[in-house]
Amino acid sequence: MSTDAELEQRLAELRQLMDAGAVAAARPKCEQLLLAYPKRPEPFKLAARLAALRGDLATAGIRLVQALALNPGDTAVAFDVAMLRFNQSDPEGAAQALAAALALTPNAPDCWLLLGHVRQQLGQQQFALKAWFQAIDQAQSHGRWLDERSTPKALLPMVLAAMPNQQPGRSRG
Repeated sequence: MSTDAELEQRLAELRQLMDAGAVAAARPKCEQLLLAYPKRPEPFKLAARLAALRGDLATAGIRLVQALALNPGDTAVAFDVAMLRFNQSDPEGAAQALAAALALTPNAPDCWLLLGHVRQQLGQQQFALKAWFQAIDQAQSHGRWLDERSTPKALLPMVLAAMPNQQPGRSRG
């Protein structure tokens, strides 16, 4: 039986390969990790990232769903599943992934933010506004999304879209 330290070491080695762009070399090591640790979400998350690097978004989605099944409270993975589904024109699937994550972890502003955009795409403007309010209220109460510097670059377009220009107190610099 493998230990947590062994898993962490193998995950770090796999991340290094992936970060170096050695996707072909990373693939068999990733498959070995999945076989060695079938009940741990971390290898599935890395397998999803590796699949995405290869341009295989279908496999990336499968691996993310597997990681989420092993740890349903992982809002970062739920967000990734939802974002993938949203970008693949599956807003209903995205809404389901986000609703499940938020039922377990309601204090996840990133999930609320994406849920607002999903609901807007589904034509559910009132639900979108409520989700955006939750997202902004939660994030700003923790000192996030107050301005561009406190907003993650990847989320900035969604945050700005959720915050109309008439929003007092939000600086643009």
